[in-house]
Amino acid sequence: MRPGPVPDSRIGSHVRPKETSRKFPRTRPARRLLDHRARCRHNFRVSVRISIRKFLITITTHFQPEVELWRKAVNMACVYTGNTGERCQFQDGELAKYENNIVEQLGGQLRFDKAEYCAFHLPAWDRHGRPLSTAKLNAHTGPKREWSASSVELFVRCIHEIMRDGRSDRLANLKGVVLTEGYEFLPDCDDIFVDFTQSMFAPTTQIQNVKFGSGSRFSHAIFCPRVDFSGSIFGKNTDFSQCRFEEDIDFSGVLVGDDANFAEASFGRSFNSSKTEFGDRVIFRNSHFGLDANFSQSTFGIGAIFSSAQFGQFCEFDGATFGPLADFINSIIPDGTSFKNCTFGTNAKFSGTLKSIGATSFVRAVFLGDVRFADREFTGAVDFSNAEFNGIPDFHGAKPHQGMNFHEARFKCTRGADDDETYRAEQAYRTLKLAMANISAMNEQAEFFALEMDCRRQRGTATWSERFLATLYKYGSDYGRDLARPLIWFGFLFLFSSVFAAILVHKLGKADPGWALQFVTSQTVRPFSGLVSGKQLVDVPIDPRAAHPIIFGLFSLIYSLGVIGLTTLFILAIRRRFRMA
Repeated sequence: MRPGPVPDSRIGSHVRPKETSRKFPRTRPARRLLDHRARCRHNFRVSVRISIRKFLITITTHFQPEVELWRKAVNMACVYTGNTGERCQFQDGELAKYENNIVEQLGGQLRFDKAEYCAFHLPAWDRHGRPLSTAKLNAHTGPKREWSASSVELFVRCIHEIMRDGRSDRLANLKGVVLTEGYEFLPDCDDIFVDFTQSMFAPTTQIQNVKFGSGSRFSHAIFCPRVDFSGSIFGKNTDFSQCRFEEDIDFSGVLVGDDANFAEASFGRSFNSSKTEFGDRVIFRNSHFGLDANFSQSTFGIGAIFSSAQFGQFCEFDGATFGPLADFINSIIPDGTSFKNCTFGTNAKFSGTLKSIGATSFVRAVFLGDVRFADREFTGAVDFSNAEFNGIPDFHGAKPHQGMNFHEARFKCTRGADDDETYRAEQAYRTLKLAMANISAMNEQAEFFALEMDCRRQRGTATWSERFLATLYKYGSDYGRDLARPLIWFGFLFLFSSVFAAILVHKLGKADPGWALQFVTSQTVRPFSGLVSGKQLVDVPIDPRAAHPIIFGLFSLIYSLGVIGLTTLFILAIRRRFRMA
């Protein structure tokens, strides 16, 4: 009988006796059973490995494009990353052939500033590892500026070929490209549809007389000093948003299509955009203009948006022409900004809460419609001399400067299309009258008082008596501003009355016609004396009242009223002109 397990007091379990435990079975059937089990385990492992391998092959084959993109993203040579997270476009696809040709000629991988780049995104220069936005011309030169002439020629040829392939529905992808110094665009190409987002245009890049198609993009691009755009044409929807234009940029004579976007762009010193023609709805919102930005004699279509822009000290718009809408709301206009001889359309907006306007010149500017300077603080002597306002000037809430000048400015809007618009004009001139009174500008105050009265005279709600007296006041002395006008009217009244009296006396045949001059003189010195019987101031052969009492009495009454009225207007004009504040 086979012995049972023996208790072990150390572990509290049962173990077999030593004599029954064998390393190998003694009988042949037992050994066969062990071999069969081993073979089964081996076959199972092999089958599992084959199944896993087949599954991985199936997954890899099905997701081969994604796997390849992942591998390339992991092993990508170029460190360029776009503003929306896209990676270098020259590592694969149809653009990779251009990269391979340039790298093959250069003889290897491109590495600069401890980073790897493709030939198109390789910087032109850098200074001690600082970003390109702070690099300057005298900085440490990068490898692209050290290329041989043949390498630069190959690079330019590749850029030209890529741009030729651009279409309106598929822009040539040149995002982030750094152009070589002195690069010259293709002037012979009809339309260039290209995307230069985040690209860098090296100094002296020549973009003269180039025609870009609609939808071309230059957003976030950097234009280094001495880049020349003169004579170029940009189609509709061109995007220059958040660009940075460095010094000595020539943008003169350029034709920009509709809906161009320069929002949040930065313009450095000496940006020349004179004689440039901008299309409709051009946007310069939140842009920053340097010390010497020149837009003189430029033309803006329907809607020029400069809201919240900041202008430099010597920014010039001399002779520029703006369309129906010129929007400068909340823009910062410092001393030295010039709008001389500008023509503004039907709606010019310069209003802005707590935004200042320095010593700006609007000399001989023409405002064809309403202009708004509401809530502006004028910190300098703004000059509106010889300006022409054809609409309503809105200065509500503005803080004028003592040097504000309206010398010989012409305000032509005293009657609107309806009473509401006329009342708005009256309010606008009242605001200017009070503003001029606050800075003790008496002449300007009198001018705006006259304009306010003229608007009130033409309102439909004014009574006939008020309108009649205001009309006499207007044409008699220009609301007290014209000293010569009462004297001219008095001379005309005296001459007409003398001639009328001479004709009347001559027809009556009672006296010498020369007596008429003496009679008019007596009524001038002593009004209403012709209505009183008795002695006259002059010796006459007859009493004219006895000849025709009604006619001469009425004549004396009218003439005396005219003399008294004109004398009163003359005295009021003298008082208004020479009174102290």
